[in-house]
Amino acid sequence: MMNHKTYNLQSGEFLQVRDAYLALETRALRQFMILDKTYQDTYKQIILHPVRAMANLYDMYYAVAMNHKLAEEKDQKANYWADYADECFTRDAEYTKDYNLNISGGKWNHMMDQTHIGYKSWDEPKEGNIKPTVYRITPAEAKTGGYIFEEKNGVVTMEAEHFFDVKAPANTKWTVIPDLGRTLSGISLMPYTEKTNGSAISYQFKLKNNPSTVKVHFFFDSTLPFKKGGHSVKAYFDKNDPKTIGINQDLTWANNYTKMYPAAAARLVEKVETFTLPPNKNSLQILTVEPLDPGVVLYKIVIDNGGYEETYLKMNESPYKR
Repeated sequence: MMNHKTYNLQSGEFLQVRDAYLALETRALRQFMILDKTYQDTYKQIILHPVRAMANLYDMYYAVAMNHKLAEEKDQKANYWADYADECFTRDAEYTKDYNLNISGGKWNHMMDQTHIGYKSWDEPKEGNIKPTVYRITPAEAKTGGYIFEEKNGVVTMEAEHFFDVKAPANTKWTVIPDLGRTLSGISLMPYTEKTNGSAISYQFKLKNNPSTVKVHFFFDSTLPFKKGGHSVKAYFDKNDPKTIGINQDLTWANNYTKMYPAAAARLVEKVETFTLPPNKNSLQILTVEPLDPGVVLYKIVIDNGGYEETYLKMNESPYKR
């Protein structure tokens, strides 16, 4: 019996299967739309309905899995997935009603009345379809930061909003910008009219084999250098050995075709630095980034411990605990 635990969420397996069904639904719907109306009822009966109903079921259970994961982490994004799962459950009932009442003028009424959601054994739930349990997180319950990542396949990939800790001076706040960048989001100290003195964002992760050095890939938004000399950050594992990293000093009209236009079109600036790691018996490390100027937007950080691969999305996020 399928439920929200059927597939592995962390590995991306669940998303892969769910997206495959949604793609299949799109292909089936495209075919339906170009058919002569004479054949549409038959096509919906034997192809479109089963495909879209299954796609919706996988979509719903994926949403439930995401909701449970984020609710456990006290992340308010759990609420989005709770609403999404509820919408899928409602849509399932609409699909059933459409099949029963509209196909061939209602000829097959009650054909889809069989209970199909909420099985816990081979015997169907007597009360009919059971909406999966979802959880919602209130602002008072929501947790900030505390992410600790684990190395996997020689890398630690961290979405910028999944920080361990932040520091923000008076009148400022580290603000997540949803859907900015190529994957999850961006994060920036706002408002940009305030100074960044005393601000910092840190990431904690555990490496294998206690390496002495690592290569770190920083991915920033392609903010243009609206201040002389461009925007910079200071990054370090050891506060006594920081590196100052210039982000956009070359994105000028002098380099408009070679650097400025390509970076603006890509909406991405990548900076790579090699760091010496302080000794640590438990392999836990903390990387701290301090913006030296307003307007710095961070997307993602990848710690390369020998497994970095060049991809357009800059690698999938590594496992984490909170």
